[in-house]
Amino acid sequence: MRHTEFFKALMTGLTMTVLAVATSAKAETSELAQMVKPWSTSTHIGYATNDQSSTGFRQAGGSVVLLDVSRPINSHVDIGLRSIASGAEDPSHQFYRLGAGPLVSYNINQNWALQGAIAFFNEAGIGLQGQKSYQSRGQQVLLGWERIWRISRRIELAGGSFATYHQGTISPLAESRTSGLAAGSTAIIDAKMNRGISHGAELALRLRL
Repeated sequence: MRHTEFFKALMTGLTMTVLAVATSAKAETSELAQMVKPWSTSTHIGYATNDQSSTGFRQAGGSVVLLDVSRPINSHVDIGLRSIASGAEDPSHQFYRLGAGPLVSYNINQNWALQGAIAFFNEAGIGLQGQKSYQSRGQQVLLGWERIWRISRRIELAGGSFATYHQGTISPLAESRTSGLAAGSTAIIDAKMNRGISHGAELALRLRL
């Protein structure tokens, strides 16, 4: 009889110990999950117009694609990496620019956010006949804002506006000096620096992983 009572007491103690360990493990897992901030990816599609351009693209417009990978560091600030692909054309020539760099997003609240990014870019100018007229490397700064609509716990839609400034060195190609580019494209050949300001609007789809 004493052995039976001892066995029951032992089983009760073991059961309580297992429950305590399980509860503690669950609490630690929950705390760890809160500490590990979720990553998110965003795809932005937009259009931008060049307000100023040292390479002859003033008032020329084109599409912009932004690809983001970011994660929150607190309740208001996200940091990550942004890739920027853009281009524009006018009657005489066109350009394509691709860059990437750090991204910081400040969430004012659940519906509004401010964003800033710096990208290190490569750019190529193309003439009417498809010949490359110049190459450029430099830095681009993008500042913008977004209005956010939460579709579900993991999916968000956003829309907003942005402004950019870019500056870089420019390297005219030998072929561009003799290829007879269309009128107005001499600004490309004569420019020593690639500078410009543009503004635009974009729509985004964000997925929280």
